[in-house]
Amino acid sequence: MYTWIQKQTARLREYLSSDLLPARQLGAIFLPILWEQGFLALLGLLSIGLLSGSAGTVSAVNMMSVVHKVFTSICPGLATGGTVLVARNVGAGRRAGAGRCRLQTGVFTVGLLTALGARRLRLRRPLVLFLLTGAEAGSLEEALHYFTGFCLSLPLYAWVQSFAG
Repeated sequence: MYTWIQKQTARLREYLSSDLLPARQLGAIFLPILWEQGFLALLGLLSIGLLSGSAGTVSAVNMMSVVHKVFTSICPGLATGGTVLVARNVGAGRRAGAGRCRLQTGVFTVGLLTALGARRLRLRRPLVLFLLTGAEAGSLEEALHYFTGFCLSLPLYAWVQSFAG
């Protein structure tokens, strides 16, 4: 068993290594992304699993979870764009520009998602009623609670993605 693992590890290093990016650096890039995506998937499963009630309630929160994933995918996209801009400035030898660019990207991301969260918080009832047309009253209330919690957590998620991610 141990020799099989050694063979597979050597094989992966051979296939994933290049002159530009060694396998160890590729793993250092891949593992945080894998961790984040696994955490988001587990969070979605937990939010559905913690519900008790009818199938309508589960489907209502599942629909809100899909909306949640759409908006949380904005954060890594903006953070990645900021990372590219910082890398360009560092590569050009402009360290001060890199720091300013990182700060501007972080402030923009947090500001944008705070504004989106506030707008969605203000319009949560019409949005949930539009997304869940024909759902039971109990399911709508569950979805409203879930949607409110998500809107309140969106700026914090943006902060983590922008400055720590």
